[in-house]
Amino acid sequence: CLVGSEMCIETDEALIARYGQRASDGVIIVTLKYDTPPSFPADPVSFSHYIEQQVDWGEDEMPARVIYRYVIRRDGTAELTDLIESTDNRLRGRVVRAVRKAPKWIPAKCNGEAVEVEQVLNIRLPPGADRVRVEGGDLEAPG
Repeated sequence: CLVGSEMCIETDEALIARYGQRASDGVIIVTLKYDTPPSFPADPVSFSHYIEQQVDWGEDEMPARVIYRYVIRRDGTAELTDLIESTDNRLRGRVVRAVRKAPKWIPAKCNGEAVEVEQVLNIRLPPGADRVRVEGGDLEAPG
């Protein structure tokens, strides 16, 4: 596996809370636990794109976003694990239903064995919205 391979990602409060002091300087090192990344054959663009296409969200509805952490299990199913942000409960429910109905992934592999991988799902609807409604009706710039 890519034991020596590292990738830097910017941290936020959620990552600092999760990884503690190791992430307090604003950067954590991620060591990949696979040699073949997972793939989602149902959509050549991305899993987020697929979910956006499955969610019924009219152009007349207020812009909203939902961000979840999810795991691609060894059997290829995607399972939502942590809600990171939700500006609209209706969108959140629709995203949950779409993920549950989604086709399976081809899981990541390490030494030929399927392994679980954690990723982040970021949904903003309608597509191209530059401001989203937060609960309470206020608009804010995406972030």
